Amino acid sequence: MRYNNLKAFERQIAAASSDQRGRLFLIAQADDFERRKAIDTTLAFVAAPDAFVSRFLGEDATVRAVMDALNSPALFSPECVVVVDDADKKLIDALFAQLKGPLSFGYLLLGVKGKISSSFAETHGIVLDLMEERPWEKEKRWTEKLHEKARAAGKRLAPDAAQWMMERLEKDAAVLDSEMDKLVCYCAHKSSIEKSDVEEICSASRTHTLWQIADEMVWAKIFRSDAADMRDPSFFHGLLPSLRMQLNIGMKMHDLHLSQVPFSEWGAHFPKIWPKTLEKKAQTAQRLGSTFFRDGLDRLFEIELLAKNSAAPLDAMLDFFRVRLMS
Repeated sequence: MRYNNLKAFERQIAAASSDQRGRLFLIAQADDFERRKAIDTTLAFVAAPDAFVSRFLGEDATVRAVMDALNSPALFSPECVVVVDDADKKLIDALFAQLKGPLSFGYLLLGVKGKISSSFAETHGIVLDLMEERPWEKEKRWTEKLHEKARAAGKRLAPDAAQWMMERLEKDAAVLDSEMDKLVCYCAHKSSIEKSDVEEICSASRTHTLWQIADEMVWAKIFRSDAADMRDPSFFHGLLPSLRMQLNIGMKMHDLHLSQVPFSEWGAHFPKIWPKTLEKKAQTAQRLGSTFFRDGLDRLFEIELLAKNSAAPLDAMLDFFRVRLMS
């Protein structure tokens, strides 16, 4: 079964029993943040709260390791749950060749960055393919998510406030999600989030400052600790999406270099970066290598989870990320 709409996909896995929905999921989404969100949403529906989840990332995954995890349940976990994010077609084809048929126990979730066609996944599981989502469809989905997040916090998001966010903020799911978190905190004692609140909290100058800090951290390995209060939740949660975008830019540059795309064509892939800046960053990306950017994204994901699930000081988590990034 294949879905090209996130809502329809979520309704299906929420309503269906385990026998009806299957135990295999393939999620195709280019954006790392959105793909991981979709994987986590799927896990929330299919896995028991106390289930042990084995996670693999991209090139670190092997057929043997994934199959061993799938066939080796933890002592106190009811079922095996295996997640392979950033999986490539070669690995997926090899896994499906091993499985041969539908899973009879456990769950296997595969996340891919590119377009992939698999009759096996569609026959024996569920495929969510958002690779061909149109820009206006994406913006509509993001707007709905903003309203849903506000409702989940017991608040109403005014239509003109949502419109302001879509028009003035960066068109990035992670940025919008983070800004919504800030707005919910800012409007803690209010029943609605108005346009004036968005203008107050989500200012262009603030976004620009965060972008500059993230740019220096990733590309120059410089962090100006006096630029802001690292313990400030709005600074912390506002900086993470900017860091993620810079790291993703580096990954994309490295992919273009490996694909031997002529530098004269890179401008089309980075229309917002000035040519001289692009040339400088391209050289830096090649020097740092893909491992630097991939590890940075992994560490960023770690501190994001810690911030949501622990009481650890925000400045300590940011220090952890800086040390790992700059070492």
